[in-house]
Amino acid sequence: MEAPLSKVDALFAGEPSRRPNTTALVQRVMLLLMVGAGLTATGSLLWTGVPGALILLVAWLQIDSQSVALDAGELPEAESRRLRQVRAVASVALGVSALSLLFQIWLLAAGQRPLWWGLLTGG
Repeated sequence: MEAPLSKVDALFAGEPSRRPNTTALVQRVMLLLMVGAGLTATGSLLWTGVPGALILLVAWLQIDSQSVALDAGELPEAESRRLRQVRAVASVALGVSALSLLFQIWLLAAGQRPLWWGLLTGG
């Protein structure tokens, strides 16, 4: 973390630091991905797929907000690689969530929900 005086100096010099805090961003997005994936995984049973999809979308949007810095090469190589990995995980999780929502729609529309519940619970 930068010292407060360096931020003030950069501000008055007309060159504010544009480097984002990627560590905090990655930690926040990973937490959102874990919660969203958990809700998506239980979505077909507990109808938590929509909240899970929304949380995954927020995670993807937060990590995608750094795409300009990634594409411009403004970040160090290690941070850039980590952000690209997290963005790939978020994209896959969002895709799986979309498939899960389509599966839930099919279960509801085709009247298969009681059959699916019975198979999963053994009842």
